[in-house]
Amino acid sequence: MLIRPYLDDELRPKACSEFLAHVQNCEECRRELENSFIVEYALQYLDDDKIDNFDIKELLDESIVQRERRMKRRQILTVLTWLSIIVMGAVIAGILVRLLLPEVFSYAVDVFHDISSSYNLN
Repeated sequence: MLIRPYLDDELRPKACSEFLAHVQNCEECRRELENSFIVEYALQYLDDDKIDNFDIKELLDESIVQRERRMKRRQILTVLTWLSIIVMGAVIAGILVRLLLPEVFSYAVDVFHDISSSYNLN
């Protein structure tokens, strides 16, 4: 069961998304998650004087919304990280081409001149 890893925030984003989708459609698993959530977090919320209304379903729903937002931010961060790696690679490749291309061109011209002079093409 994935409830314990979910509550401990140990699920990878894909597994967490699948778990949340399942819990939204399976009443039995939703009740089990609510019960586990109560045991895990309700005492913490009861001790908090800042909470006026103690609605466990509302607290669980808010927890799920926050987890989904965090997963979306992680996914965006992952995409941005890969994009920055690709852009940096392209920049480095461009710099290397710019630095090495004149030498390669010069070498090719020298080779052409050597070959043409060997065959008296001048």
